[in-house]
Amino acid sequence: MRPTRRAVLAGLGAGALIGGLGWPRRAHATSIALTSGPLSGTSYKVLEIFLAGGLSHQETLWLTSATGPSWSPPASSYDFSTNIDSSLASATGAALATDWQGCQVYLGAATTPIHDASWLARTRLVALAHGLPPHPAAVPYALGGHTLGRPLRAGLGSAVQRLAGSPTVPASYVLHSGRAATAMHAAATGQHGAENSPLVLELGSKGERVINQMQRRTEARNDDLLSIYNDNYAKKLTRWNAPSSGQVRAPAYDLYSSALSRLGEAENIIGSLLSSGMPTDFLQYDTSHTDFSDSDNVARRAVRAGVELLLNTSAQYACVIDDGIDEDYDRHASGSASMSDAFTTQAGNLWQVLDELTTRLSASDLNDVMVVIHSEFGRHPSAVDGSATGTEHHIDGYAALLIGGPVTSAGVGGSLCTSSSCDDFTTSLAGPQCDEAGTGVVPGPPHLRAALLMAAGIDPENADCFDSADIALGISSSVLDDLADYFYWG
Repeated sequence: MRPTRRAVLAGLGAGALIGGLGWPRRAHATSIALTSGPLSGTSYKVLEIFLAGGLSHQETLWLTSATGPSWSPPASSYDFSTNIDSSLASATGAALATDWQGCQVYLGAATTPIHDASWLARTRLVALAHGLPPHPAAVPYALGGHTLGRPLRAGLGSAVQRLAGSPTVPASYVLHSGRAATAMHAAATGQHGAENSPLVLELGSKGERVINQMQRRTEARNDDLLSIYNDNYAKKLTRWNAPSSGQVRAPAYDLYSSALSRLGEAENIIGSLLSSGMPTDFLQYDTSHTDFSDSDNVARRAVRAGVELLLNTSAQYACVIDDGIDEDYDRHASGSASMSDAFTTQAGNLWQVLDELTTRLSASDLNDVMVVIHSEFGRHPSAVDGSATGTEHHIDGYAALLIGGPVTSAGVGGSLCTSSSCDDFTTSLAGPQCDEAGTGVVPGPPHLRAALLMAAGIDPENADCFDSADIALGISSSVLDDLADYFYWG
């Protein structure tokens, strides 16, 4: 039956009323703090290092022999003394722990900087997998735990900033050297509110004058002018029947005011970094610095800045987007690099990150700071389609490295061996053997992100983070216990 004119008008009236009131904003849960579970009552600072492009884990992080895979890469692949650093001429892997199938797992020679016993004792490798091979889909999934289009997709930094409770003082940072899109995925706010966005800093040519710009905008004359503008606008939002604060609800203005207050902290932030020993041009870099051992290359500066922020400012979280130097991790058959050069790029990029990390961060700092090193997926440890160059994406099984924080002993979560025979991955490309309990759930980015939230003192089951079903491993009745067992100490 067709609706009557009266019914149509009544409907329009209701719609107009709703339109006049505006769509309600999603109400934040009162608190996102972790109040139950194995990590409740504790929180760690988090340094996240994202290896953009995909790490060839079976050559670098996860080996089943001390000298490398049995598929015999070119001899020059392991020529660390020539291609990376002379101190690595005879470097081999270091035994970490056995996986759940009884395979002995070794960290490759590229991880030599953390082979010291005090670091190995706080190191854990975990096997992950997912089904999104393209970078544009895998990167936001790896950094946000939700696929593109999901309203809850957010980087860890926004949740940490929200937990800190003061959007005027940055608690979270994202540092990158040109991968702005990747940095924006790390800085995504999801349902945490734009006011809780991490502070994003770009190193390199586009960031050359960032320090000067930040300092100039905090000069007294500019501060005074901005304050006048802000005060005048605030008065326009004040009316006699407003709440006790005297100001009507204006979410957009609140965001602006918070951003303005945070801008006022810029000089203090830069001052803290410079006083901690960072070079005055730390956001800049000379493009001639392309040696892995060069302390002034962009990757090392980014790691150094992340550590200094966590140790010397109020920061609780720093994310470094590692794009490598000279060449990045994303090496395909279309590239000019030979397999040995591709391996050197992979190993050298990872080695320099860990070398800088252990230079700036002491083993005792791991009691307060947790480090996570991961990528959007792994890469095949062989040439693509018989080619002599490049490697291909591998989503079916790859590794993440967790150091410090709640990790108190060396360990391995899941397995990348196909069986207890530990056959150097010659047949393991079909997928990881992560499903220890036979539940049918293979841990992936959502589970890793949930574990990181726990370490930062945030409840991953909060309505603004994850639905419990998205992060359940199904091993026991406790989602949080299962996550802690797999990622931290099980």
